[in-house]
Amino acid sequence: MFVHAPVPDALTAAVAGLWLLDMPREHASEQVLPMPTTELIVNTSDPYVLHDGDRATATPSVFLTGIRSRVVKFDNPPRLRHVVVRLPAHGPARFGLPPSSTVTGVQGPLGGALAALAASGLPPERLLDGVTAVLVDHLSPESAAQRTVRAASVRLTADPTTPIGRIAESLGVTHKTLIARFRRVSGTTPSRLAHLMMIDRLIGSLPTEGPMPTWTELVADSPYFDQSHFIRSFKQIIGLGPGEYLTALARSRYQDPRFLDAGR
Repeated sequence: MFVHAPVPDALTAAVAGLWLLDMPREHASEQVLPMPTTELIVNTSDPYVLHDGDRATATPSVFLTGIRSRVVKFDNPPRLRHVVVRLPAHGPARFGLPPSSTVTGVQGPLGGALAALAASGLPPERLLDGVTAVLVDHLSPESAAQRTVRAASVRLTADPTTPIGRIAESLGVTHKTLIARFRRVSGTTPSRLAHLMMIDRLIGSLPTEGPMPTWTELVADSPYFDQSHFIRSFKQIIGLGPGEYLTALARSRYQDPRFLDAGR
């Protein structure tokens, strides 16, 4: 079962998406590529197992994926039963959550409320409503820095190639101030977020069946000015060269190119 819920008006400035998944797993393990958003997971099934080198760690019932700088590997529980809250760059701060660049447990009042909800045994449909209600209750007023980051993120979403200095000028702040506010609110920079958006959109447009494009075709379809710039940015964000990624995608059984078989 997949249920995509509309984001209530009270949360539209802080939440980009909200859905429930309740189904047997299709893949025992997965690699999740970096994305320009954070996903807040409220898991009511068995824990996921996060692999970091030789270390394997069970995830808590409530965790964040963060705006990551590398691929993460998970072992999936036998049944997937969780609510996902997709948060834009400024979103976590609206709920009192510190910036995260990796997979982390959710602490504080929000984490406690969501963990109690995850342990409550609610049926899936009521769980989704419950998570939404908890988010509304824990939404804090928007600060000036958060408002700046949200406005800049909206501009970058519309066109991630927009020069950061031009965005700063349109918002009435200096380039330096915009970067400082971005770091404080989201833990990343507007330039890095823009690169994540460009790569994420490019990957999201790839086929999951049939012939794969070559990496030179990827460059031609990207907003990057030259091949070396594209290859360098792609590898920095994804951790694989474009050709390596396309080879892995061709072998993958996933229907979403943002996920790959873990290869273990």
